[in-house]
Amino acid sequence: DVKPDTYSYNTVIHAWAKSGGKQAAIKASDFLANMISSHEEGKITAKPDTITYNVVIHAWAKCGGEEAAVEAEKMLQSMHEQYRKHRNADIKPNVVTYGAVIDAWAKSGKDGSAAKADAILANMIQMHQCDPVQNADVRPNTYVFNTVINAWAKSKQHNAASKAEEMLVAMGRLHACGIPGLKPDTFTYTAVIDAWAKSGRRG
Repeated sequence: DVKPDTYSYNTVIHAWAKSGGKQAAIKASDFLANMISSHEEGKITAKPDTITYNVVIHAWAKCGGEEAAVEAEKMLQSMHEQYRKHRNADIKPNVVTYGAVIDAWAKSGKDGSAAKADAILANMIQMHQCDPVQNADVRPNTYVFNTVINAWAKSKQHNAASKAEEMLVAMGRLHACGIPGLKPDTFTYTAVIDAWAKSGRRG
């Protein structure tokens, strides 16, 4: 009797996630829920890992909208709760997890979404700084910073441009403090310039 393993579930979930749209995200979430309940009931040995959750979170991030962002963040919180409860490193959130949740909020179109994405990144930075060895897998990178900067650039908040520039300054500060992979790139500078250009149009 051949039973599906984690890789099999991840492959199916990934296939649904790639198809895009809200229904795809719901279907991917349903497969994850089924995987969790089947494992807890002893029907299968397969259990979700970080990759499983990351794929489902990415599926929600692709949807856009506030509901998708809320669902993505719930997944992140669930991962943290399970990791704290069971100390299972297989389900520990990493930089990809955080990047997807930040992306989900950046794409949500909700008022205050840039601030929400910013707060999640701030939490990620704090976690890494508290224990850079234990939390090496949540070390912030250029992608997550660019996502937040772009969210500020697209927001309609009066302080969006200064917030985007603060992110650019923070990147340089963290890079100088020992995060070699955290460097502003062309996208970073373009997004900050865009933020200031839009602030001028707002008057």
